[in-house]
Amino acid sequence: MPLTKTDVELAILFYPMLVELAQHGVTDNYENIADTARRLHPDNDYVSRCHHRSVGRRLDVIRREFTEPRHLPVLAALGVNKASKRPGFAFEGDFETLCAQAYAFDWSSVEDAFQEQAEIWKKMIAPRVKRTEKEAIQMMWDYAKPNLNSAFGKGIFVQ
Repeated sequence: MPLTKTDVELAILFYPMLVELAQHGVTDNYENIADTARRLHPDNDYVSRCHHRSVGRRLDVIRREFTEPRHLPVLAALGVNKASKRPGFAFEGDFETLCAQAYAFDWSSVEDAFQEQAEIWKKMIAPRVKRTEKEAIQMMWDYAKPNLNSAFGKGIFVQ
């Protein structure tokens, strides 16, 4: 799944919060994570619009793009659903084991690596190009036109 600017901005803000949870040997729910980020970064537009239901996606960015490729513990496991006290339904792995590994790891040993990753993410995200409505409609048509026959049956829309 491609990263969005929102994914990157929020993952960068959430990472130190997860590290702190790991250092204290605790988990926290998505709603508290979002609320804490808003409290710590009151002027950040991305976090001000962050809904707790999207926090898991941003924690998964940390897992997919930082901890997993480096074979680090799953820090994202420390963000949990308020009711179940477990990560979201898409989460894989033994929760207790993953938490124990995250708690035991020395996260300060990868601080520089995370900062480097954050810079890479920021460079990856291209600024959005402003377009008129007419230009956007034309782009959508240009993209969809070659695929109409295959999507809707041979020859129904375009010959």
